[in-house]
Amino acid sequence: MGFYIALSCNAISGNQNGDIFVFVAESSTSDSNAPWGKTGKVASWSAYMANESSNNYSSWYDQNGNTQIASNTFLEGTINLVDEFGQFPSNVYLAVGKYNTDDNGILLAQAPAGNSNSDIEITEFYNFDFTITSIENNNNETLPKEFKLTQNYPNPFNPTTTINYSIPRSTEYYSVQQVQLKIYDILGREVATLVNKKQSPGNYEATFDASHLIREFTFIAFKLVVSVILGRWFC
Repeated sequence: MGFYIALSCNAISGNQNGDIFVFVAESSTSDSNAPWGKTGKVASWSAYMANESSNNYSSWYDQNGNTQIASNTFLEGTINLVDEFGQFPSNVYLAVGKYNTDDNGILLAQAPAGNSNSDIEITEFYNFDFTITSIENNNNETLPKEFKLTQNYPNPFNPTTTINYSIPRSTEYYSVQQVQLKIYDILGREVATLVNKKQSPGNYEATFDASHLIREFTFIAFKLVVSVILGRWFC
C-alpha cells in the first residue's frame, strides 16, 4: 500500500555547515548513541536519512520500508510507513538534527527546538498524529479500489509539485461529503489547503506551490482527509 510520508529540509549544498539527520520513529522508550559517532543521545529511531557535509552524500539508514532520497538545495526523501512499521501507524515521531561534521561532532541545531542538553529526546520529536478507520470497499472495476495518496512529483521540486490521490467507491453510494488535502510543517501548522470540496470517487491531482515558504528545517507532510457517507478515513 502506498502510504508514504515525504520529508524535506535544507541540504548541505544549501550552505548548511554540518551533517544533517532526519529521524523517523513510531515510538521510543529508550535512547541510542547519536549516529555516525556524533556526541550525545537520540531517542531510538526506526529509520533516518542523512546528508554528509564533506561530500554531500545522502542516504537512508536502518529502514525497512521502501524509500527514496535526493539532495541538492534541499534534502528530500520519502518512506513507506506501512512497510516500515508493518501497519499504518497511529503516530509518527519526526526530528531533525544538525551535527558538526567531525568525529564526535556536537549537536549544533535541532528541529523542533530542544532543551540544549546535546541530546534529542523523544519529547523533542514532533508527534505527527494519524487516525485511520477502515471503510468497506466493493469491487467496481471502473473506479479505484482503495484510498491512495501517492508520492509527489517532481521530487525534489522547486517551487511546484503535483500530488495524486484516489477515492474509491466504498459503498453502494457514490457521494462523498467532503475532501481535504492539506500540507503541514514540522510543528503541525497548516501550510496550505490544496483541496477543500465535495468530490466523487475517482482519481485526482493537486498542485502545491512552495515558492512563498521558507523551508529551513521544514517537513512537507501531506494529509488527506475524506469524509464519506458511512464513515471517515484519515491519512
